[in-house]
Amino acid sequence: MPYHYYQASSYENARDILLELLQSEQKTIYLLGSGGNGKSHLINECMEKIKDSGRNILHELHDNVEVNDSHIVAINDYSYINNDKLTNVIDMNEFVYSVNGQV
Repeated sequence: MPYHYYQASSYENARDILLELLQSEQKTIYLLGSGGNGKSHLINECMEKIKDSGRNILHELHDNVEVNDSHIVAINDYSYINNDKLTNVIDMNEFVYSVNGQV
């Protein structure tokens, strides 16, 4: 596995991992979750720090989109991960997130 894998146990844990990665060397960060895990909410909550880190956000991937080290990518399937280079994956599949908090 050519990427660093982080299994988030909660939304708060995913946020802490993301904030730590934003301060480390720049590699692509994938937010992985099947849906309803809070990926978009996490991006919105951390938007200022994401912008300060010089990152760009991709909410969806298409065949003609090239992912680079400046991207934070919200995905729902491992098949979107570029296995040709070292990246970071925050797996948010272990929990469901609601606006009122984790359920």
